[in-house]
Amino acid sequence: MAAGRWTVAEACQRIAEGHASPWTAVGDFLDAFYRAAQAERAALIADPPPRTRDPDALRWQAFAAAMVEWLAHRYGLERPAWTARPEYVLREPWFLYPEGALRLWSLFSTPPPFKVRNIFCGDRALDRV
Repeated sequence: MAAGRWTVAEACQRIAEGHASPWTAVGDFLDAFYRAAQAERAALIADPPPRTRDPDALRWQAFAAAMVEWLAHRYGLERPAWTARPEYVLREPWFLYPEGALRLWSLFSTPPPFKVRNIFCGDRALDRV
């Protein structure tokens, strides 16, 4: 896909293949999603990430599933069925901010789609300011 129009599946593929840092790939997807017209947004989240056995890539795919569920809810889109896959629920908690007060803040402020997947990132992980 042309630069500036990254789907969530492409973002996950870039992460899995090491072509982009996770936050760069997530940011590129979010920029594309937020710039897209409402009618185009569903296409950006429709396709699932490519299957992987790599634990780090799978962790980011779980993040992507939570992100897509949150975006779908917030913007009135149908949640893609792929986001409900059981492999997108992490066995161990993942704190993006594991230290002190930020860890506690993450426990309380993380949106439900992330919490149910055992991901604790706070309520600003998807902000693009």
